[in-house]
Amino acid sequence: MSGTGVKKMVLGFVFNKDLSKVLLVNRQNAKQEWQNGKDNGLGGKVEGEETPLAAMVREFEEESEGIRIDNWIQFGSIGGEGWQVVLFCTTTDLIVNDFSKETREGLVRWCDTNQLPKTVIKNLLVLVPAAKHKLEHLNTNDTEIKLFIS
Repeated sequence: MSGTGVKKMVLGFVFNKDLSKVLLVNRQNAKQEWQNGKDNGLGGKVEGEETPLAAMVREFEEESEGIRIDNWIQFGSIGGEGWQVVLFCTTTDLIVNDFSKETREGLVRWCDTNQLPKTVIKNLLVLVPAAKHKLEHLNTNDTEIKLFIS
């Protein structure tokens, strides 16, 4: 999945410290029509020789319009023919629990991890719990998830 011609992207999930909330964006101006009106994590394309981690830091700061988070943890990847998404997660106490911000991407806000919005992109029903699991088990030898979709 990492050869030439592969479109590389990143997707990140920020949780509050007790992992009860995850920051999602309800995309209103998505470049891909299928994402409009849907909730997703924040992320985007890996540019040039950029590492996935550097792309995650940059994309989150751009999409949140100014919030910089550097302590991302890679927890897996998903991909298919010609594309790969590297998955990241982290926790923060820098963003207040009632945070909600309208950005050019859409509404960025906290969502309850035990009851994700009905408008969430369906793969988040697996990815958010997987990210939460990774954060709950940071000091274990859990392996990352890798899914290839054909």
